[in-house]
This record gives sequence, structure tokens and C-alpha cells, in this order.
Amino acid sequence: MGPLLGALALLAIGSSLVRPPIFGLISQWTPDADQGVTIGVAQSSASLARIVGPLMAAVLFKVNPATPYLLCGVIAFVAAVGSHFALRGQGAAEAGASSSVKKAPTGD
Repeated sequence: MGPLLGALALLAIGSSLVRPPIFGLISQWTPDADQGVTIGVAQSSASLARIVGPLMAAVLFKVNPATPYLLCGVIAFVAAVGSHFALRGQGAAEAGASSSVKKAPTGD
């Protein structure tokens, strides 16, 4: 029972460290008029994942015990690559926007 409680404590700590920044970023990237809908969809998706994920993992575990871990690794890799390119594209767009802004002469 002790290892299970330890794992649940780590899950709770990790979740409490990850969720606030994620929802903060979602809030910043969403137009003001759509923030409620966007946060609601994000929360609903997270809840659905917490329901469907363990069920899907159990089915995959019966097929082969390594399959759920491999699938999670592939999903994490695809998400990391997608995030990299999305953030890289956003950084390039911001750099282009800031370079097109002309600075006022300083009078020196």
C-alpha cells in the first residue's frame, strides 16, 4: 500500500505543478471573448482522458504489457515535436513583426 500512496503523492504534486501553467498559457493564447469556452473544452478533454486513458491502457496491456508504455512514448514524442515546430513558428512570426516596426529617431 505504501508504494501506491507514494506514486499517488507524486502524481498529485506533478499535476499541481503542471496544470496552472498550462491553463495560464491557454488563457493567454485565447482571445478574451473565447476564454471560457476554451478553458471548458480543455478541462473536459482532460477529464475524458482520465476516464478513457486507463481503460485503453488496460486493453493494450492485455495484448502486450509493453504496448501502453510504447504508445505513450510515441504520443509524447509527437506532442514534443509538434510543440517545437508550433513554438518555433510563433517565435519567427513575432520576430518578423517586431522587425517590421520602425523605431523613432533618437535625435543623436
